[in-house]
Amino acid sequence: MLNLYSWQHDDFNKLNQLKHRLPTAILLAGTNAIGTHNLALNFIAAILCNKPLDNGNYCGICSSCILINQAIHPDLFYLNSDNDETIKNKSINVVKVRESINFVSTTPNSSALKIVFVENANLLTSSSANALLKILEEPPHYVVFILLSDNIKTILPTIRSRCHTFRVSKPNCEESLQYLTKNNIHNNNFWLGYYQNCPIFDAIITDEQLDLIISTLSMPSIDNIFNLTQTFDGKTISFSFVLEFIYKWMCDLALISSMASPQYFSQYIDKMNPLIAKLNQEKLFYVADQLNFLIKWQNHPLNYRLQIENILFQYQNIFSTKPYT
Repeated sequence: MLNLYSWQHDDFNKLNQLKHRLPTAILLAGTNAIGTHNLALNFIAAILCNKPLDNGNYCGICSSCILINQAIHPDLFYLNSDNDETIKNKSINVVKVRESINFVSTTPNSSALKIVFVENANLLTSSSANALLKILEEPPHYVVFILLSDNIKTILPTIRSRCHTFRVSKPNCEESLQYLTKNNIHNNNFWLGYYQNCPIFDAIITDEQLDLIISTLSMPSIDNIFNLTQTFDGKTISFSFVLEFIYKWMCDLALISSMASPQYFSQYIDKMNPLIAKLNQEKLFYVADQLNFLIKWQNHPLNYRLQIENILFQYQNIFSTKPYT
């Protein structure tokens, strides 16, 4: 549980108003990496707090708040993917859902309610989503489900229909700059432009990693590509982040080749200019289509590293005058 970020106070107050008639399930829908997980934990703390403040906020000092801070509250179940880093395809399997069903089958220990916190509902498989649906259809009266998603279109419609959907607010430019500066994140101007008024919490890459991906895109050799995918494997740094980064880089290449100004990577124009002379626009648009296709499947279990390598080899091929055969 963390303090609320500056742009979350209004959302938190609105969520607190729901406590008067708390829905059985709440789906927090927000753009990836704007602090939705933090907002959810603060709301959960407010629900379970033993000594809530007059304004509905949690006290932060009662036994319930302390247990939430330590992630060991007996009435809070974290329904998430397997934490084993050796597992390639992250998903919430049906076994974990059954564990949550066992959890809600008994009455609360120290609170009036029990909460099942689905930290990334996009990771539900078909079987686990259907298992969760059964308990959502007839939940015990003392249970609340809190689900998070950055793409609610991937959530089973029958699950969405049983949830109160709450759209999480994005930070504005000033709030983004304050966050980046306060947390001493380098390249502030770059990230502000790249994320378009959204700070990023779980996908900001280090200066070394930024240099690595820029070097690979500006000099796409086989060695550079294999070196890149050692780090950018789609798990340590999310698959969607890598795809978006490559796509935006290619958009800027297309703009520069059309005598327009780049939108995202203006500080790297000296690295992009030498590529323009070798650029095959037909191939560029073909690879952009391939990226668009992959982006639609970013939350499905794929061999991410293989997909990233494949798209980078296609990217390497756009700097050739030979047509596709």
